Amino acid sequence: MYGDFVVVTGEYNYKFGGIIDKKFKVEPGGTINWDQKPLEALLDMEAIYSLNANPAPLLDDPGFTRRIPTDVIIRLTGELQSPDIDFGIDFPGTNSIVQSELEYRLQDPTVEEKNAIFLLAQGTFVNSQSGINQQAITGNLVQVLPEF
Repeated sequence: MYGDFVVVTGEYNYKFGGIIDKKFKVEPGGTINWDQKPLEALLDMEAIYSLNANPAPLLDDPGFTRRIPTDVIIRLTGELQSPDIDFGIDFPGTNSIVQSELEYRLQDPTVEEKNAIFLLAQGTFVNSQSGINQQAITGNLVQVLPEF
């Protein structure tokens, strides 16, 4: 199989550890390139999961009570069967002062990835200094418990 596919619209289903099951919107312009074997196609695309989240844990400001628009971005590169996955976080339409502070707190790729996973699993940010916050633990337990 040979050829290029340019994405116009689509969804990417991201599942992880039985906890995360989210649908991302694939951004137009991404590509899938085939050069012989179909499962060895090369990916180069991004997909976005949008939500509103309170950045208080990341800002170390429990007084910040407002939820802001937040995009978790997943970048898919490499082979179709086992793509390389990188996470990013963006804040569309957010006040530039808050956005600048959040970008500063997320400049370490491991902190950004940890927060992206927490946003997908819990819908909340996590403080990198104190680790997992109590609200995130409680939210996780509530989501996992069966209904009676």
